[in-house]
Amino acid sequence: MSSSWSSSSSSTSSSASKRGDVLFELPIGDTGNIVVSQPATKVYLVTFRDGADNRLTTAFCQAVILALDIIEQRHEPGVVVTTSGIEKFYSNGLDLQHATYTPGFWKDSLYALWLRLITYSMPTVALLNGHAFAGGFMVAMMHDYRIMNPHKGYLCLNELELGVPLRPPMMSVFRQKVSAAAFKRMVLEAHRYKALEALNEGIVDWLGGLEEALAHIEEFRLAQKAQKAASGGRIYGVLKHEMYRETIDYLQSSTEESIRWSSQTLQLQKEKKQREERVKRWEQGRAKLLSLKGPRPHDMAFQNPLRESLASMGELYSDYKVRCQGQDFKVHKIILHCHSHVFKTMFMSGYLEANANEDLNPRDDDPAVIKAMFDFFYTDTYDVPDSESPLTFHLKVFKMADYYQAPALEISASQRLYNGCAGSWWSVKDFVNMVRELNEVSEQTKFQPLVNLTMEAMKRQRGRLSDAAEFQKMLSELRCWNIRFMGMMFDIEETKEALWPSSSASSASPESTPPRY
Repeated sequence: MSSSWSSSSSSTSSSASKRGDVLFELPIGDTGNIVVSQPATKVYLVTFRDGADNRLTTAFCQAVILALDIIEQRHEPGVVVTTSGIEKFYSNGLDLQHATYTPGFWKDSLYALWLRLITYSMPTVALLNGHAFAGGFMVAMMHDYRIMNPHKGYLCLNELELGVPLRPPMMSVFRQKVSAAAFKRMVLEAHRYKALEALNEGIVDWLGGLEEALAHIEEFRLAQKAQKAASGGRIYGVLKHEMYRETIDYLQSSTEESIRWSSQTLQLQKEKKQREERVKRWEQGRAKLLSLKGPRPHDMAFQNPLRESLASMGELYSDYKVRCQGQDFKVHKIILHCHSHVFKTMFMSGYLEANANEDLNPRDDDPAVIKAMFDFFYTDTYDVPDSESPLTFHLKVFKMADYYQAPALEISASQRLYNGCAGSWWSVKDFVNMVRELNEVSEQTKFQPLVNLTMEAMKRQRGRLSDAAEFQKMLSELRCWNIRFMGMMFDIEETKEALWPSSSASSASPESTPPRY
């Protein structure tokens, strides 16, 4: 492919003369090319042109990495300047579809390019001739210096507008190189920085074009910085390794970071679901409260707590009825009051339930589990219905006890679940169903002992479970349990290889395949 500036026009010829002699060219797939020239002694200009706006694809990243390797291995140490052969754009960021569905793109191409730039053994300068958005802006930040066209172009992290999260390596480089105020405007406001504003904020080092870049390179003697020092060695890249250690660590541990990212995403989803459940319970309680005829709790005189407590205690001895999916359970308030903090608060608070003889149970709980809870309140034990799987049923009872804050029932249900998992008489189907039930609450602190218990059972019965199709199907659907199971069986390197084999072109990396929970 021909040089990006080769033309018969006088203006283009003048531009080409400023860029110096062409040292070599590289293709970018079938859509673009890189031209490396030498506009000054020991100054290497890397000019890329791909498509309409230099999107970051595998072909683009790998071509730039190869150009940097060739300069380092086959030419004298000096200064590398990168710029775009497209007048409007330095780079418009990621090709999101390509990034999402290309196996290994993040680790092997994008992060590899950023790691090569931020640790490069020579000074690097990003000559920003036009817009640099999102990933394109990040490429520029991986350079040691930035010089920006003073007349046109914006620098912007527009992930907020796109609805795309910023991962740790993306955040880290800005956190290390710009002020906290500028960082906040970039991330939380998606602010578009013009040249002068970017200079004042320290985001770019100079304003101008190629001539100004060459002048600054000469003024600061940047080419000499890549030469051998008094000790006889070159340490420019070594110094940058320590200087930008935070960002480099994130780039080098991208697989571990992806596992952590998946875990964090799961946690956020669970927390969102918990918040939604709390709001729903509040709305249901508020609806009951508004339907109450007579004084509401905030209208009552709470100046005499003793009198109100005594009045409420009188209500505790009346019979009470809980209706669940058309089935009625007749119980006594005093029994519920003694076993459950939720019922105790309900009856003592002055809300509708304290003045009524029944609860319509807006949660619409499983009648079998409700019955087991009430049986325990009266007899200190409960039976597992013939139609229910034991392990799953004990977990459902534990969750019900957790919701109604019934500590004695929690202890009983967890002990029976422990005894069940410790044995070997459970069916694989029952165990898998129990794991699916536990998955809904596995990130909550209270349920962590049950997660650990379940993992111990998996470890003891791993041979039996691994051969079961329903267990394998569960692991494929619940990624967090897949990671836990693989991590239990192998060390971290074997786990990564099992989860995302690097040798298989068809195996999607954790970044390219949305996790399924």
